[in-house]
Amino acid sequence: MVRGGTALLGWTAPTTNEDGSELTDLAGYRIYWSENQGGPYENFVWVGDRTQADLDDSEWDGKTICFVATAMDHFGNESEFSNEVCEDFPVAPLPEETNIPNPPILSLR
Repeated sequence: MVRGGTALLGWTAPTTNEDGSELTDLAGYRIYWSENQGGPYENFVWVGDRTQADLDDSEWDGKTICFVATAMDHFGNESEFSNEVCEDFPVAPLPEETNIPNPPILSLR
């Protein structure tokens, strides 16, 4: 889901290690992003052990951003990148005008 510079990402948690053994020490995930399809992915955020993240960056407005995820264990080992998803972020609309009352009237006395 995309709205302005906000993306809601979700993923399926891995259940096995690369060698096929059961994954028992998952610490969490990093979400990486880039303006270029295929990377390089120089920006990331740690999202803990949740399987979804609501990321918000107004600098994404009007750009296409590509995301990948990695899983990390408690020892700091990091998986390869997940599949990549890319999304076009529309330019965020300006805030609606608010109903500000007329300014006070000043007079000199």
